[in-house]
Amino acid sequence: MGRKRKEINPVVLHSMFSKGMTQKEIAKTLGVSHVTLAKRIAEIKSKKGILLKYRSLQTLQLTSLQARILEAVTPEKIEDASLVDLVRAFKVLKSAELGLEKDRIKITGLTEYLIELEKRETGD
Repeated sequence: MGRKRKEINPVVLHSMFSKGMTQKEIAKTLGVSHVTLAKRIAEIKSKKGILLKYRSLQTLQLTSLQARILEAVTPEKIEDASLVDLVRAFKVLKSAELGLEKDRIKITGLTEYLIELEKRETGD
């Protein structure tokens, strides 16, 4: 029968890789072996279609966030806002925009990102 399968959330995994963590560090943090993590990454790669759908949904969420921010901005609010608040709002909008461009050009999903990180770790 064996042990219960340890589930690894792909979003959490992506976040850890984004922070520059190695596979060994991630495995230790998640409480799984390096081998188990490698198997889960392989499973994620095999589910590429699902991940691309996730990426599309994520893009829609960013667009929605941008729209909400822009709808909430009024000339009065801009005038009353501190410089820090204005910079934060700009940063959110610009980060979302740059993230979308980067995704279109360089990384089309979590799968490709994981493949690239794996190549860097192995030196390929």
